[in-house]
Amino acid sequence: MSEIKNRVSVAELLSEGARIAADLSLGGDTDEELDQKEASFSAWLAECDDKALACKIVIGALESDALRHKAAEQAIAARRKAIEFNIAALRDRTLALVDARLEGTGQKSIKTDDGGTLTLTVRNSLTVEVTDPMLLGELGEWIFKPDVNAIKAEYKSAGAVAGATITESVSKSLIIK
Repeated sequence: MSEIKNRVSVAELLSEGARIAADLSLGGDTDEELDQKEASFSAWLAECDDKALACKIVIGALESDALRHKAAEQAIAARRKAIEFNIAALRDRTLALVDARLEGTGQKSIKTDDGGTLTLTVRNSLTVEVTDPMLLGELGEWIFKPDVNAIKAEYKSAGAVAGATITESVSKSLIIK
């Protein structure tokens, strides 16, 4: 502690403040370790002649460290998004390859050389667009919120629903094990 008491120059204050800030920014693995770091900072601050300048230095160093971490987080997030885009593109390509290979075979899976499987699932889904809610009658509830599941069920049994346009779509997904 005696080396802290005799600080004379702003350069020394800047250096020690940066070291203290770096130590504080790392936090602690335990409450005791964190308490020790905070106590060390408090002791250092008590020894400083210009406490406001000392706090300013530590805050500036912590803010600078936080900005570096924020930039790193943004870079990591951008890289993650790029990887996820590549995963989606490769899944789409693999889906098309598996679909082509299984076409006309009646099979749903391909065994891979590593002992895994590529399974193609086909799911039909209905999309409901309500064109005239007043014509749906009891296929909804009033505030009017159309009951999409009831409209789908009505469409499946009757083939059409007055007041709604139903669009059938097919989606494919790939399960990799």
